Amino acid sequence: LFVQGVNEPVNIGCVLSIGTGRIPDVPIEALNLDSSNPLDILNTFKNLGRIILEQVSAAEGRPVDRSKAWCHQANIPFFRFSTPMSKDFLLDTKDDKDLVLIMWETLEYMYSQVTSVLSLVRLLELTAGS
Repeated sequence: LFVQGVNEPVNIGCVLSIGTGRIPDVPIEALNLDSSNPLDILNTFKNLGRIILEQVSAAEGRPVDRSKAWCHQANIPFFRFSTPMSKDFLLDTKDDKDLVLIMWETLEYMYSQVTSVLSLVRLLELTAGS
C-alpha cells in the first residue's frame, strides 16, 4: 500500500474492525404491490423505505464482507468484533438497565471470542518489537 507523499510502501499489520453491536433481525411484511387499498400501498412504501435505509446505512453484512475480502487478498489479518445485541439500543442510551445489559452482552460476547482476541494480542506483540 502506498501513501501519497511517502516513497516507501506502507505495511499494514492488521485491520481491527469494532462494531457498535449487531441488532436482532426484525421481520418485515412482504411487499404487496397488487393491492388497491391505499393503506396497504402506504404500508408497502413504508416497508420499502425501511429496506432501503437499512441497505444504505449497513454496518454489517456486505460492507464487512468486502473489507474482509480486501484484507484477505492483500494478506492482511482481519479481526471483527461486534456484539450481537438482544434489542436495538440507541447509541446515546442513558438508561442504567440498558447500559448494564449492553455491558453484560458485550462481556459474554468477548469471552466467546477469546481465540480471536488472543490471536490479535499475539499479532500485536509480534509487531510491537519491529
